[in-house]
Amino acid sequence: MYKLSAEDNDLDFFRDRQDVKRCPACSDLLDKWKEDLSRVLIRRAPKYDVSSSISGVYVVTKRFRACVEDNALTGLEFAPLQAGLFSIRPKVSVPFDAARRGTRFLKQCQECGHYESVVGARPVFLASNTVIPGRGFVRTDLEFGSFDEKHPLVLCGSEAAEVLRGANLKGLTLVSNSKDVAKMEKYQLSLKKEGPKH
Repeated sequence: MYKLSAEDNDLDFFRDRQDVKRCPACSDLLDKWKEDLSRVLIRRAPKYDVSSSISGVYVVTKRFRACVEDNALTGLEFAPLQAGLFSIRPKVSVPFDAARRGTRFLKQCQECGHYESVVGARPVFLASNTVIPGRGFVRTDLEFGSFDEKHPLVLCGSEAAEVLRGANLKGLTLVSNSKDVAKMEKYQLSLKKEGPKH
């Protein structure tokens, strides 16, 4: 399993927009992934094939889309943006094991139930028996970050990762989750060896 990570592109799809649905109490976006992003002016296309907006939206080029479609990778929805770009979102969500990961949920709004911040995404811990297709993409059911930035993790199988790596797409980083887990376990072991601090 791999987590997709991308370079920042400085785009913000929701700032100063009066036509998006927000909670009257906390101002959190209520229907973020159904809002029309094609209305947002993009004066200059990002220099990357894969990039991430300030608001947590993945933006990709025609080159990325062609790579996915030509290699029969599955599970991604493409929505048109301005400047010949697309946003992507996996169709299927998978359950994130927040308890096992120790994810923190901060400042819940009593009006909409959303949290101001959700912290603790890596390493990725999914519910047991969760399967990610080798050539496919999925997203976590939890969204991480703060305010408008909150977004799910985009994950892919090992075969999909191999295809993306071979395409040399600018701006894309594929993070091996097994390496993340190994780093965390090593850190936890070092803390145990040090013992409690007085």
